[in-house]
Amino acid sequence: MEGPQCGPEELVERLRRSLPSPSPERFVALYAARQRRSLFSILVGVVLSQNTNDKNAIEAYRRLVEAVGGELTPEAVLRLGRERLEEAVKPAGMYRRRVDAILAIARWILEHTEVEREICRLRPEEARKLLMKLPGVGPKTADVTLMNYCGFPLFPVDTHISRILERWGVSGGYEEKRRWGESFFPPQLRREAHMLLIELGRRYCRPGRPRCDECPLRDCCPAARAVEARGAGARPDSDGGEGRGREA
Repeated sequence: MEGPQCGPEELVERLRRSLPSPSPERFVALYAARQRRSLFSILVGVVLSQNTNDKNAIEAYRRLVEAVGGELTPEAVLRLGRERLEEAVKPAGMYRRRVDAILAIARWILEHTEVEREICRLRPEEARKLLMKLPGVGPKTADVTLMNYCGFPLFPVDTHISRILERWGVSGGYEEKRRWGESFFPPQLRREAHMLLIELGRRYCRPGRPRCDECPLRDCCPAARAVEARGAGARPDSDGGEGRGREA
């Protein structure tokens, strides 16, 4: 049977006891929401996190806020100009592509001023489709943004979570894994589970050399149990497709 061999409440409780609480210093969406809670600021933060780590994204976001004078708004970004924008977001890498997306999002927000007020009144699937029309906004970016801006009980799947789910026997693409997470975790646990599983992937369920023997979920995880059965030095059969491919 696919999935971990413990229930969602027990799984989250184990992760709470074993991992640091999610904080703005560890997740760029939380950092952006703390700086200025707006649809635009959270979208920009999540765009900066695509295909890089949150540390780089937070540094790029911090520099961008500094460059615009302390308040990240669409107007401030458009006034700044492309050259200074690119310089600010360089720590996140792929800065030309990111600036293309940020400028397009800024123009769209200004052309659709009602969206910031109305988007959270939409059904989650309608809100996702609306955001995914924007350049640089794929399903993961839309889900993380809506989870943090609207509080929608979604389950975004990043590369860490994708790898963990593969090792739990959950296969498929982004949508299949998202739907699995939303069926396994009750709504009130999804946001916390999303962030705790990312921390699990960072610390224990790594792509090349997972630390199965130290993992707080080792007796729940089919891959870790298989490793234990094969003996010391073995690795999980699946690395979960880890890589720096497109993760919008």
